[in-house]
Amino acid sequence: TVVPGAEVLSVLPAGSAEAGEQSTVTLIVLVGPESAEALAFARTFADLSVALVSPEDAPDLTVEEGR
Repeated sequence: TVVPGAEVLSVLPAGSAEAGEQSTVTLIVLVGPESAEALAFARTFADLSVALVSPEDAPDLTVEEGR
């Protein structure tokens, strides 16, 4: 699942009370309804990995018509 343009609102460190005493870092992101659904599905059935890049370094993920 790729969610381009997601804005990271907050990062909860591993083991914090807000993160639920988990051993992993928790990211709070701002996404649209379709992306939220895709992320929820992915989280339910798999482990998630996250790669953060600046907007200048992000790959162009636009889909051209006819491809």
